[in-house]
Amino acid sequence: ESPVTATRQGVNERLEGSVEQLEHAAGRCIARLEAFQAKHEKEATGVLLRLRHACLKSENTFRALLDATEHCSLGQITRSLYEVGGEYRRNL
Repeated sequence: ESPVTATRQGVNERLEGSVEQLEHAAGRCIARLEAFQAKHEKEATGVLLRLRHACLKSENTFRALLDATEHCSLGQITRSLYEVGGEYRRNL
């Protein structure tokens, strides 16, 4: 079986190995994400509420977004923004 190569966008890291090795690496990434979310669970709720509030009240969303990045994953932030703003669709 030939090795499988995976490249992550935005990071100069290239993983090579068998499917099992890559699945193991993905499992470690998921475990790190879950640990990060558990560690920041209390803070995440508050900063995500502040981010939603800033968006709805047309306040400085950049400051709220920076605060959110310290305690939330990209997925958590994206979901919060989607909940208040929906999905952007360009008219063609």
